[in-house]
Amino acid sequence: MGSNTNDIEQLQTVGLHRWIEKQKNISPTLTEPYVRVLQQYTLENTDTTRAEAPYHRVMSAGNFVGYLNFGTAWMRAVLNNDDQLRQRVAWALSQILVVSNSINKLTVATANYYDLLLSNAFSNYQDLLHDVTLHPLMGRYLSYLGNRKANTDRNSFPDENYAREIMQLFTIGLWELNDDGTKKLDKKGNTIPTYTNEDIKELARVFTGFKLANEDFGKTNWDKFSQPMQISDSHHDKKSKRALGGIITVPGNQKPASELAGVIHSLTSHPNTAPFISKRLINHLVTSNPSPEYVKRVVGTWRESKGNLGEVVTAILLDPEARQPNLRTQKSYGRLKDPITRLTSLLIAYDCVDKSSITASSIPGLQWWKPTPEEYLHQAPARSPTVFNFFDATYQQPGAIADANLISPEFQIYNDVTAVTIPNYFWEGLVNGFHRPHPQAPGNPLTCELAYEQKLGTHALIDTVNLLSTSGNLKPATIRVIKQHLRQQPSSLKRAINAVYMASMAPEAALQQ
Repeated sequence: MGSNTNDIEQLQTVGLHRWIEKQKNISPTLTEPYVRVLQQYTLENTDTTRAEAPYHRVMSAGNFVGYLNFGTAWMRAVLNNDDQLRQRVAWALSQILVVSNSINKLTVATANYYDLLLSNAFSNYQDLLHDVTLHPLMGRYLSYLGNRKANTDRNSFPDENYAREIMQLFTIGLWELNDDGTKKLDKKGNTIPTYTNEDIKELARVFTGFKLANEDFGKTNWDKFSQPMQISDSHHDKKSKRALGGIITVPGNQKPASELAGVIHSLTSHPNTAPFISKRLINHLVTSNPSPEYVKRVVGTWRESKGNLGEVVTAILLDPEARQPNLRTQKSYGRLKDPITRLTSLLIAYDCVDKSSITASSIPGLQWWKPTPEEYLHQAPARSPTVFNFFDATYQQPGAIADANLISPEFQIYNDVTAVTIPNYFWEGLVNGFHRPHPQAPGNPLTCELAYEQKLGTHALIDTVNLLSTSGNLKPATIRVIKQHLRQQPSSLKRAINAVYMASMAPEAALQQ
């Protein structure tokens, strides 16, 4: 999610392979424990007035904790700890296995779900998807919590939402794929769909009878949204099921838990899942348009490791296509950084981290996000507008990108509005802090003091921001513009702020290459 000079030096010292292995062995920094701390506080424990508190009372006991608190917990985990690779992979997974609290407002459950992704960021994909399927937040978000088997007398049938999305988004995708991620074609040259509406209907019967742990079927209890769901025998369809041309075959009268495990195994073992999910991970971690050869190599690792995400991520990051500097000259290489990653990169690079203790009383209003990143960046942790993420994974920016038949997912939220609001958000944050009651108020505790940068001369300052903001990719023309502007600044602080801002907002910083 970002790096500073110490991180870079450590990587150079230990080498890529060893750094990745060390990162995989660092325990996850979880978000739920901090949200649980916030549950202990009420409005009377803070100096925040009720009118200024953007929270929803979502816990059964009426505790004072709301959806913005997850952003606080998420940022603390990302900024203050060493498990950077795990955090980065979990951020990618959260945009594939999407759950959003923009609708549910279940803050503790959201943290619990995100921690599931963190804990399983390097585990087996089959195990992760099984646990995701049993998570009440996913059950509520994709409406199969409380899903009943068909009742023809009442003309009622199972909800098909999760059956569709687990195939379309979480495993096999819409079209049959080769191992290199390209679409298979039939004899007439047409793409081949992976499933039909009948497959959706058949699979929907599997996701029936889901209920909260140790509760009556259909009963809502917010305190149980952090525990895996159970499956009610009486509301589950126990008849035999067959989908995807027999790839999914379920005999009748199986135990529901065994049936679910078998179906998840069939979906994650489907020939399409390896190229579909591997390519999505490459898109999020390295480049939007990987070559077929790159995808095929990663898929080979997926198949050899049986979907071990730790091995797959290692293959993605160490692949020759991810490591060759000469590829930067190819117009199709790289990706537009999503706004949240640009933000965390800046905060980590320039030590703009929270230095307060973990007690909620040390945080004004119990949260950092004011102004909220959603408003300015069109992105915030666990706040996707739909299950399709903040942006379509196959989006093509009209013009040169679409004409070249390339994809550019993140460009879907980089538009005429965010092209202005993103720079404004970063400028106000650098000047006043990234947490403040209103834009002109001083920020605390998320403030960029830039003490080191203020001590540097112009050349050293530009070299530093070039390294930390753009990985050394600033073009000579950009450097000349920054250098000329810095000469006009009246103080060392303003020089530092302007240098960081201009480098971080340059096109070279917006692209990951």
